[in-house]
Amino acid sequence: MSARSIERILRRQRTALTVLAATATAGLVLAGTNRMLVIVAIAAAAGAVLISATGLYERDRGNLSADALIESGFRYEGREDAVSRAVADRVAALESDRTRRGLAGALRAHMELGRLRGLAEQSEVVERIAADLERGACDPRAIIRVERLLTMPSAVMPGDEGRAELDRQLRGIAGLLRTGT
Repeated sequence: MSARSIERILRRQRTALTVLAATATAGLVLAGTNRMLVIVAIAAAAGAVLISATGLYERDRGNLSADALIESGFRYEGREDAVSRAVADRVAALESDRTRRGLAGALRAHMELGRLRGLAEQSEVVERIAADLERGACDPRAIIRVERLLTMPSAVMPGDEGRAELDRQLRGIAGLLRTGT
């Protein structure tokens, strides 16, 4: 079963548990304290929280799988299978104005705060990447790489080797944005 299918199932289960918790809570308000209703309300609320966490895990798993396919050049256009639809959905989410602008802002913030070692030293490239992200639709591989850079900063090691790797990553992203391919 795909991560997207599991995510849809979990959403329905979370909704059902939330309704059950709300119904039990309403019963408590209307009927007064009832031990069984308290247990049902607490168990349903706990279940909804657990299912929400599981749903987040499945969404991330699905995104990582789609990202790997996108980076490998998977052709999803014009196809109607579940994998192609999941990749198309991921590309649409990556290319959305909200995602691109958010990543551009996060890149600038990381640079200004110095949270990623060496990012401030690359301010010209970082600013060009941020501006390209804000400008409009771009290669989704570049967006994936910016996300990865911002969420996994420990991959960039201190020292000359780390700075060279960061420079290579940033120039690769800038190249994807410049060529659009």
